[in-house]
Amino acid sequence: MANSGDGEAASNNQPSPETIDRIIATIYGQCIGDAIGLLTEFLSKRDAKLYYGTVAKELEYLHKQIVCDGHRSRWKEGDWTDDSDQMILIMRSLVDCGGKVARYVWDENNRNIAPNGAVMRTSIVGIHMYWSLDDVTKNARDFAKTTHHDPRCQASTVAVSVVIATMLQGKHKDKKGKFRVKDIIRDAYEYASTCLETDKEKKDLMFYLKCDNIKNLKLDEADKIGYTYKSMGAGFWALKQDDFRKTITKIMMQVQVQIFTFSNS
Repeated sequence: MANSGDGEAASNNQPSPETIDRIIATIYGQCIGDAIGLLTEFLSKRDAKLYYGTVAKELEYLHKQIVCDGHRSRWKEGDWTDDSDQMILIMRSLVDCGGKVARYVWDENNRNIAPNGAVMRTSIVGIHMYWSLDDVTKNARDFAKTTHHDPRCQASTVAVSVVIATMLQGKHKDKKGKFRVKDIIRDAYEYASTCLETDKEKKDLMFYLKCDNIKNLKLDEADKIGYTYKSMGAGFWALKQDDFRKTITKIMMQVQVQIFTFSNS
């Protein structure tokens, strides 16, 4: 695949003020979604409604005190979790491990585990070298494989990173300046599907990328809440929505899965 980018998006050029704003928004969006998502993380949909139903229209950090369990008490009000900590570590450093430990764990589990840890920290990878989708893809795969070797973990990480890079490039806008989400998803699939081998695997990826009904993602499905495609799918569903706050709230009230959302603004 050829590198993608416009005149502005060259590696030796200063990004425009608009692009810098988007970069900052991506980092803030990661941490805000992480911090507010902690309110319902690992709760069932039923329990989320039970505890937060009366305040669900305007969820705030202070509502964390409603559920003072062992999980939520590990963080102060408004804190993000280790997912954003790892994103910040990636932002500060390059990972030079060859992923051998991650591959061993994957092999020992019959190559059947695909947790969401890699995709939860990947937003910064879409910012670094955003002018080249080939480089973004390679970096996303390398970072994912360090701890999450399953091809689905790599594919979901690439998909999210490519979307961020594509939007930073300012690609796929209509005459009104709004992003054409279907075209962005097409690019994400094109790059992410290179991580997969079979048609079945690629079909599964496409389902989560294109899903328009959040209920079909089954975000609180028993024994699968950590599945990487569920977190990715929630992010891509959010990309199709118009209101950032309402979107995060709707995901939170569905869910036990960790939240990652794009800021389509």
